[in-house]
Amino acid sequence: MSKNMHEISIAGIGLSLSSDNSVEYVDKLAEDLTNKINKIEYSNLGVSKLQAALVCALELLDETYRLKLEIEDIKNG
Repeated sequence: MSKNMHEISIAGIGLSLSSDNSVEYVDKLAEDLTNKINKIEYSNLGVSKLQAALVCALELLDETYRLKLEIEDIKNG
């Protein structure tokens, strides 16, 4: 599969990246991430966009790790 170049914006920050995924898929990821960052930023007064992005990253990693543990439990169950 060939890499596609993408021009996206996440929380108002423009990025160029290459991916094997479709433009639509990458755009949807960027939109969902922007929404998560904005929700954290707007619900916590005084939180910068960077701080909101870091909290978002921790929340997404936590979700990923928990899902991996659940999958392992099911495999070993």
